[in-house]
Amino acid sequence: MMLLLITILKCLVFSGLVLRIKPEEVEMASYFPQFRDDLSEIRWVHAVNSRRQLEEALNSEAEMIEADVFLGRIISRNPDLKEPVMTHPPINESDLSLRDFLSEVIKADRRKGVKLDFKSIETVQPSLQILSDLFEEIRFPIWLNADILPGPVNATNGTVTVFLFLFMCKSFFPESVISPGWMTYNSETIPIEERAYGWENVVEMAATLQNAAILQPVTFPVREIGRAHV
Repeated sequence: MMLLLITILKCLVFSGLVLRIKPEEVEMASYFPQFRDDLSEIRWVHAVNSRRQLEEALNSEAEMIEADVFLGRIISRNPDLKEPVMTHPPINESDLSLRDFLSEVIKADRRKGVKLDFKSIETVQPSLQILSDLFEEIRFPIWLNADILPGPVNATNGTVTVFLFLFMCKSFFPESVISPGWMTYNSETIPIEERAYGWENVVEMAATLQNAAILQPVTFPVREIGRAHV
């Protein structure tokens, strides 16, 4: 873990990355002015993890496209070459890489925003490097999501290391909206009230973001079944 952090710090120093000014049009309320009064009305399409699904999403009425990112391989390419691809573990292959995914959204120019759900810490740095490479072409909202803290019902720790995820998001792509979530355990055998988020979850997340000095916009993904009980 320490070696990974040192490597990231070196990349930041030698790449000359600096905080950039986010264009006004990329902010959610400006990009989707028809929803300025209630951004919850924005429509979503989820798990867009293949070329076919991306084409359908780009031609849909949804404003936001959510997709999973995992370090894997592209079908029909060198099986030893690992890169960020659009898939949900345990599946580790796809016909769509993250770079191609973003390039297609850029090329389509359909006024769609993108939410990327990172499934492992190893996936984050190379993914954010791709986003940084495409910075000049990206003119739509980018949300960066990962489950970083344990949630209700004694859920396991997050799939992505807390400090590294937040540090890399604000360093590599400060124009993004950070979407940190909780690992949750959901089963119909457990009473609804026990599956709900508690104030302890809220307080821990707030303290985590404060300690990481996060200044960019933040949104929280929560299970609907637990939201009404907070």
